[in-house]
Amino acid sequence: MLKPKKLTRKLWGYFALSLLIFSLLMGTVFAFLFVEYNRQSHQEEMRHQAATLAEAYPTFREAGFLAPENQTATESAPGRHGSRHGMRGSGNASVPGMGQWCRHNYNLQDSGTTGESHRAAFLQEMNHLVQGTIWIVDEKSRTISAYGKESSQAMTGLPPAVEEVLQEVLSGGTPVADSFSSLFAEPMVTAGAPIRDSAGNIQGAVLVHRHLADLQEAEYTGLKILGASLLLGLLLTALLAAALARHFIAPLYAMKDTAEAFRSGDYNARTGLAQDDELGLLADSLDELGRRLGEAEAERSLLQRQRQEFLAAVSHELRTPLTVIKGTWELLQSGFVTEEGKLTDCRRRIEENLSMLERLVRDLLELTRLQSPGFEVQKEQLDLAEPFNEALRSARTLAEKKGVAIKANLPSPLPFTGDYGRLRQLLLVLLDNAVKFSPAGTAVEVEGELSGQDWQLQVTDHGPGIPPEDLPHIFDRFKKGGQDNAQGTGLGLAIAREIALRHGIELTCESRQGEGASFILKGKTA
Repeated sequence: MLKPKKLTRKLWGYFALSLLIFSLLMGTVFAFLFVEYNRQSHQEEMRHQAATLAEAYPTFREAGFLAPENQTATESAPGRHGSRHGMRGSGNASVPGMGQWCRHNYNLQDSGTTGESHRAAFLQEMNHLVQGTIWIVDEKSRTISAYGKESSQAMTGLPPAVEEVLQEVLSGGTPVADSFSSLFAEPMVTAGAPIRDSAGNIQGAVLVHRHLADLQEAEYTGLKILGASLLLGLLLTALLAAALARHFIAPLYAMKDTAEAFRSGDYNARTGLAQDDELGLLADSLDELGRRLGEAEAERSLLQRQRQEFLAAVSHELRTPLTVIKGTWELLQSGFVTEEGKLTDCRRRIEENLSMLERLVRDLLELTRLQSPGFEVQKEQLDLAEPFNEALRSARTLAEKKGVAIKANLPSPLPFTGDYGRLRQLLLVLLDNAVKFSPAGTAVEVEGELSGQDWQLQVTDHGPGIPPEDLPHIFDRFKKGGQDNAQGTGLGLAIAREIALRHGIELTCESRQGEGASFILKGKTA
């Protein structure tokens, strides 16, 4: 039979879906935090680079990027560098007006003088160092020096946003902005730091520009690594989820196999699970069910066997007197017996066997009634000594015919709750059994004892006793002992046991072969 995998697939799907949602949420959050952290880290790095470069004030001044500290704005005009290209857009060397800046680009290929070559090499090296583009701003001369594709010098105005950022840096701030993108015709990120002289006065500024694409490329690389990690993690977790689902389902399959074994009648099957969880509790319950089913099956088999044995015993017990009656009746009908003495003997045998049949049927009905779950004895408050004494009087009449004496010593009163007639019948069965197995000239002893609320009654005979192998079965139905009980039905002690059980009385037997037997009743007063 193929095992269905629906629950396994469902569990695997739930695990995988949960992990996928968790991974997507965590990936989104991590990606956002990564991008934010990367940008902040990038900005802090650019600020640090700008601040570090700004500390090189003497170098900038010696290289000619900044005017001497005691030089006036007129002396610091753009023409001081001696550019052979001249100033584009102004036609003279006057100081730029408000809002106007002189943008001076340097290039190693077409530098006019040795100083310009040195400045171009310095700027190129700084660009390589910061992996971007740097501007050195001289506040006095309103000059912006940078490395360009070619050497040039021109007067130009700056967009208001750029001017605002530049003024913030020249005021001592260290901003990071993307306002310079319009000047480069592509997205840029700019960090600035003021250049201070030895007295702490601001002489200019350093601006570090980087392409935004570089930052985005780093972010994209990080996100690709994150995505690959997530996919690998999802693959591994999917495999783990499948293994966990299979591990979780395995106990259920074990319990399913056990249940199928129960269905096929194998109640000895067990799950073999020992888990300290809900599945373990379920497995324990299933194992307990198997044990109880096994016990029920054993009890059912026992009852079936007892029923068969009972029917066989009843058939045997009925067949014997019926055979005698039938044979005797046929003998009478044949006419072969004509003598009056023999006729009387045949009639006596028929009468005796009819009486035996009557006793057998009566005892069977009595035992069946007592063993019926719906049967209830009529209990009342009484003195237990009264039904026992009445049983003693009836038994003495039978005992005298056999020459057996009955000696009794019963405590009184014995308060008890029970059925008067059944209690009398209980003791009478025990006395009848004792008299039946007692030789003539002996006595049956009945001793009673009361200790607090506990009472005990012992009926002892001095007959042949009970063989040890028969003692465990003495209360079974149709159990007869020896030739002295040939006329018995074998149901008396079984009836006595059922009456005792109905009244909560313990009935036991003790015997040694050749020394007689003792039947003991134990109970509690009410």
